[in-house]
Amino acid sequence: MTVGESGGPERSGPRPGELVRDHRSDRVGVLMDVHGGRLYLRPPGGGVEWTTEPDQVGPAGGPDLREPA
Repeated sequence: MTVGESGGPERSGPRPGELVRDHRSDRVGVLMDVHGGRLYLRPPGGGVEWTTEPDQVGPAGGPDLREPA
């Protein structure tokens, strides 16, 4: 475990509010929360939340960052 600048444990991986790609469902979502080892994601424009595993997400980029038509 590493210690962050605030003196608390430093988390690796995405943080709430970040846009991520869920490779399992091939969807892009905003990370809302992490609870019990599960990530709670919501579509960028709002909608129904879904859960996934931490090892199934990666950074969103390129076409993921475009505004929906």
